[in-house]
Amino acid sequence: MDGLIFGGKWSTPLTPVSTALFKTFAYIVPWDVLILICLALAYSNAPRRRVPAIATSMKITVAALFGTWLWGLVNGGSAYQSYYQLHTFIMGLFTAQLVMLTLRTVKDVESLGRVVALACLYRAFTCDLFYILIAQYLPKEEELAALTDHCDTVLFVAGFFVFIVNAVQRRTSGAILALIGATGPIVMAIVVNNRRLAWLAFGVGLVIMFILLPWSKGKKRLIWAMVAMSPLIGAYVAAGWGNPKGIFKPVGAISTMFGENQDSSSMMRDIENYNLLQTLKHNAIMGYGWGREYDEQVVAIDISKIFPQYRYLPHNSLLGVVAFTGMIGFWGLWQLVAVTVGLHGRVFRAAKHPVLRAAAMAAILNITVIMLQMWGDIGFNHQMVCVMLALSIGLAARLPLLAELWPTPKVDAPAPAATPVVHSGAPGF
Repeated sequence: MDGLIFGGKWSTPLTPVSTALFKTFAYIVPWDVLILICLALAYSNAPRRRVPAIATSMKITVAALFGTWLWGLVNGGSAYQSYYQLHTFIMGLFTAQLVMLTLRTVKDVESLGRVVALACLYRAFTCDLFYILIAQYLPKEEELAALTDHCDTVLFVAGFFVFIVNAVQRRTSGAILALIGATGPIVMAIVVNNRRLAWLAFGVGLVIMFILLPWSKGKKRLIWAMVAMSPLIGAYVAAGWGNPKGIFKPVGAISTMFGENQDSSSMMRDIENYNLLQTLKHNAIMGYGWGREYDEQVVAIDISKIFPQYRYLPHNSLLGVVAFTGMIGFWGLWQLVAVTVGLHGRVFRAAKHPVLRAAAMAAILNITVIMLQMWGDIGFNHQMVCVMLALSIGLAARLPLLAELWPTPKVDAPAPAATPVVHSGAPGF
C-alpha cells in the first residue's frame, strides 16, 4: 500500500503488511475481519457502559444509514455501488465501538494519544525520507504532484495537534520538548506533500483551539500580541496571496482555492459542487439514496477512464452525503458528530485531569480537520479518515465517565485523583 502511495517508486518495511491488511478478497477486507474479531473479544471483558447520549445517537445513525440505503435501492440504486459508498464509514462505526470498549482508564486514553502521535511521526518520517532520497531527484516528467495519499493530511494535522495540545495542557518540559522534536518532521511532511488543504485545516484548527482555551492572562497577552502584529500578518497575507512559493507557500496554497487565483482542480470542485446541489434539488428532503450516481448537469474534465465511479464517490464527500441522503438522512447521520463534539466540549470545560482535557480538545480538533477533508476530498469513503473519526466518537462515550460528569458504574475503573502528575512528556493526550 505504501508503495502505491509514493507513486509506486518506493516501499517501506510495512508495505507488505499494509498491502495484506487492506487488500479486498471477494468483498472481504482483512482489516475489517481484524476489527470485528477484536470487537468480539472486547465484549467479553470490557466495560459496556457508555454515555447514554452516544448510545442513542449511534442507533439513530445506523437507522439513518439503513433507511437511506433502502431508499436508494427502491429508486433504482445499485447495491454493488452502495458497498463502495458506505463500507468504510460503517466499519468506522464498528471501530468506534471497539474504542468505547477498550478505554477503561485515563492511562488507556493516554496510550491512544501516543498511538496517534507515533503514527503521525512514522508517516511524516517516511514521507520526508522519500523526498530526501528519491522524490527531489526525479526527472521533471516523473515529478509527483503529491508524495502520499490526500487523506494523510488528516493524520499529519490531527497528529500534530496531539503534540500541541499535549504541551498546552501539561506544560511540562518533556511535553514541550516532544512538541519541538515533532514539529520539524511533521511540518516538512506537510510542505513536501504539497496538499493545500493541510494548511487550511491547520489554520482553522489553531483558531478553534484558541477559542476553546479559557480566558487567562496568557490568552489576553496573546490577543494583544496578535493585534500588535496585525500589520505584519496582513502584509504577509497580501504578499503571499497567489504566490505559493517559499515562505509564502501556506497562504499562497490556500489562495488557489478561491477567486481569480483558483487552479483547475478548484474549478473542477466547483463544477462538482454545482452538480451535487442540482442533484439535491430533485429531492431535498429524502435525497437520491445510496447506490445512485449524482446528476452531472455540467460536465467537467472527463476522468471516467481513471475513476469510473466518480459520480458515486464525489470528491466533496460531505456535500455528496447531503445529495444522497437529503436533509433528513444527513441529520440522521451527522447528529452523531454533533453529539460527539458537544460531549468533548463539556469534558474540556469541566474535567479536572489534564489528560482528559487534552483528549477532549484533540478530539474536537480532529473532527475539525476531518470535516474539512471530507469537504475537500473523498474523506467519507477513506479508511484513514473514518478510523480517525471513530477515535473521536469512541472517546466521547468514555471521557465523560472518566471525568465523573456522569455517574460511573461499578464495573468501570474509577477516575484518578485530579492531582498533577509528573509525566515524561511522551507524545499522547
